[in-house]
Amino acid sequence: MRMGRLRPVRRFAPDGEPKRRRLSRLFGVLEALSVHGRAGLAVVLIILATGAASVLFLGDAHSVPSGASLEAPSLRHPLGTDDLGIDIWAQLCRGALISVLVGLGSAGLAGVGGSVLGVLAGYSGGAVDRLITGLCDVMTAIPQLPLMIVLGAFLGPSTRNIILVVGLLSWVGPARIARAKTLSMCREKFI
Repeated sequence: MRMGRLRPVRRFAPDGEPKRRRLSRLFGVLEALSVHGRAGLAVVLIILATGAASVLFLGDAHSVPSGASLEAPSLRHPLGTDDLGIDIWAQLCRGALISVLVGLGSAGLAGVGGSVLGVLAGYSGGAVDRLITGLCDVMTAIPQLPLMIVLGAFLGPSTRNIILVVGLLSWVGPARIARAKTLSMCREKFI
């Protein structure tokens, strides 16, 4: 019986894949992105990081004066202060947080609502399909920006109302896509 060298013990991730292989796969995905894809990913990560900084570190610094009026950038205020003495970096982080919330909330509302209506229209057919398709046509014909302004003024200024208005006016695209996919799936032989 021949005694050889002992093999090193591998540390496995919970799913059974070595940690190095998982990291190399992640870097492989990043290398596969184009320059524009990497730049877009970097912008998204920066916006998410500034939004997280607003929640985790800054508190109410976006609305409470924390220095003199129109201070120059310093270590205490990286972008200086505005004319009321409020930190501009804190305002920027708070704006990023609100932008992320509005974007994700309205996209989620439009995607889920539009998909449900599209699947309902494509699967049921008949009068329900004509009703939802006609509503999609009407929503496409109405100019959205003036309607958003009117609804925003009517409902009042709040983040929840902005998400609601943008989501309610953006469901047409997902509804049409879901309806078309449902109609094509219903014609398949395995259904």
